[in-house]
Amino acid sequence: MERILVIGATGRSGGPVARRLHRDGATVRILARDPERARAAFGPGYEIAAGDVESPDSVRAALTDCTGVHVGITGGPRPRDYDRIEHLGTATVARLAAEAGVRLLTYVSGSTVRAEHAGFPGTAAKLAAEEAIRASGVPFTVFRPSWFMESLPSFVRGTRATVPGRQQMPYRFLAADDFAGMVSAAHRTGTATGRTLTVLGPQALSIPEALAEYCAVAHPGSKVTAAPLGLLRVVAALTRDAALATAVGSMAYFQDATEAGDPAEADDLFGAPTTTVAEWSHRAAGQRASTRTA
Repeated sequence: MERILVIGATGRSGGPVARRLHRDGATVRILARDPERARAAFGPGYEIAAGDVESPDSVRAALTDCTGVHVGITGGPRPRDYDRIEHLGTATVARLAAEAGVRLLTYVSGSTVRAEHAGFPGTAAKLAAEEAIRASGVPFTVFRPSWFMESLPSFVRGTRATVPGRQQMPYRFLAADDFAGMVSAAHRTGTATGRTLTVLGPQALSIPEALAEYCAVAHPGSKVTAAPLGLLRVVAALTRDAALATAVGSMAYFQDATEAGDPAEADDLFGAPTTTVAEWSHRAAGQRASTRTA
């Protein structure tokens, strides 16, 4: 039976990937800084390994008897943390996975990741991580997905949905469950080994447009408003809020960063993602209602 190590299982796409791999028959091992939290989140059907990507010994131990590894981690909040975690951490995993004879490493990059956007620390770290994976000799598939729909709730506070900046760039929002199916298929079949695949959802929407669709279903009556990035920068500086400063920097980047790449190859290999923002929103609203009544 396949045993796949998932690194970043608490992220927006990592949890759905772990659960889809498990549902498709793999033994899933999760690398977690907080093992008890991971056990509570995933239940008894998953193996939990204590550690993180900055501890090579913990990664080496977690890779024992694994046939595959999936890496979906994010750096920050400070610019140097992107390189430290996402680049160097991923490089450590790739090197140790190659030493362990892992048959496939899958990595979550991004649809805007390319050289002309390397002035943004997050993009530079992902480009460096991709290169480290290729140089390691481990068999790999790099996925470059669009914005995950699972990010939409993070913009909502109470009855207001706030979008930092003007954000008119269209993105083809992607449901994490659709993406998870692609990752699982890559590990089962090996048909995408050595490839870098762009993964885009079925419709192009700006962040405000996607957020309006989500709020109409999951938060009726919520108002979608824009907050000037300049004002948010001042607030972050005055409050010394590193997380807010990082979020402002990211949203400034996404005001102008365009998606690149053709999703046709991924669609041909695994089937095109079909979940729309409206469909995902109805599902998310149903899950919220179930949680409240449980």
